This record gives sequence, structure tokens and C-alpha cells, in this order.
Amino acid sequence: MKTSQLGNKYAEKWTEETVLNKLEEIKKIIHNDDVNYIGTALVKVDLYRDVWSDWKHKFVDNELVSRTIKAIEHYFESKIYEKALSGQVNATVAIFGLKNNYNWKDKQETEITGKDGAPLGFTVNIVKTLKDDSGS
Repeated sequence: MKTSQLGNKYAEKWTEETVLNKLEEIKKIIHNDDVNYIGTALVKVDLYRDVWSDWKHKFVDNELVSRTIKAIEHYFESKIYEKALSGQVNATVAIFGLKNNYNWKDKQETEITGKDGAPLGFTVNIVKTLKDDSGS
């Protein structure tokens, strides 16, 4: 069995230290006006989107790494939302990005009817709740 095969923990590139160093690099560039998406920030530090997902999974129980990742994600979420509100970003593109990258959902309204099928005169807002990932 080669040492480069799966299970070789000595060859792991992404340790807490290496990830935190890359996250600090990302934090230094995210305030640039041309960086509106985590994928763009990752490209600027010579990484790709799958690495971000790997980090989130691998370091889910590491409070420092997880909080830093969440802070960066929340920064981008806020940035795209604010740019859409100010008209700097196309609203349709912003909505697409928020739904696909930040789990935003459309609100659904359902009319309640009685046994006979007649409306009871009120609607219910159904909002899908998401698992709280804040750790609290």
C-alpha cells in the first residue's frame, strides 16, 4: 500500500493552522468591491469551491474554524443583499444567489378550508425552518 493512498493522515494538507491561514487571506480581500461571491474570493487565493465545502464538513466541530467560515459567509450574504437593495446588483441574480448559497426560501401562503372545501377566511404563512447552525 502506498503512503499516498486514503487513510494516510500524515499527508493531509488542510490542518486547522493551514485553513485558518487561508481564511485570513480571504478575510483580507473580501472587502474589495469586485469580490461579491465566495467563489471569487477562493479563486483569488488559488482555491476552488469544493475546498470550502470540505472545510465546512471537516471542521464542523472546530469552533474557531467554523465561526470564521460562518462570518465570511454572512459577510457575502449581507453584501449581496445590500447591493440588490441599492440597485447595484440585478435583483433576480441576487435572489438566485441568496436561495442557492444561503438557503433563503420564498414564503408560502396556504388558504385554510373547512370540511366542505369552503375557505375559512384566513391564510397561514408556512415558512420552512432551517437547522440553527450558530451552535446555540
